[in-house]
Amino acid sequence: MKLINVFRVVAFMEGLSYILLLGIAVPVKYLKDDPSFVKMLGMPHGLLFMGYVALALVLRVDNQWIKNNFLAVLAASVIPFGTFVVEYNLNKKMYFKHGETYILPDNIILIPSYHPSPRNVNTKLISLKMMTNLFKKAKRLSTI
Repeated sequence: MKLINVFRVVAFMEGLSYILLLGIAVPVKYLKDDPSFVKMLGMPHGLLFMGYVALALVLRVDNQWIKNNFLAVLAASVIPFGTFVVEYNLNKKMYFKHGETYILPDNIILIPSYHPSPRNVNTKLISLKMMTNLFKKAKRLSTI
C-alpha cells in the first residue's frame, strides 16, 4: 500500500475518532459523570493524531499538494471534520487543462496538451505560443 493511501486512511480515522471523542465521549463524561468513553477513545485518537502529523511531515517531501498546503493540513488535525477535507482533496480527480502541471505518485510530472491539429489551431483552442510555452515548461521541470 502506498504511503499516500495510508495517510488518507489515517486522516479519515483520525477525523472519525475526534468526532466520536468530542460528540459522544466528552458529553457522556460531563453529563453522566462517566469518563470511561474518554478513556476508551482518547488513546486511539492520540495515536491516530500523532500518526497523522508524522505522515504529513514525511509526505510533505513527496506530495506537492501536501507541500503547498502543509500548514492547513496540520491545522485540519485539530478542527472537527478538517481531516475529512484533507482526505477529500487528496482524492479529487484531475481535470484536463492545457499546460497544467500534475504531480503523480512517485513524483511523475504530467503536463497535458491539446492536440495541435488544424481544427484546434483554427478554433484558437491552441496556438504556437501555447505549445512553445508548454515545451519550455516541460524542459524546465524535466530532470533529463
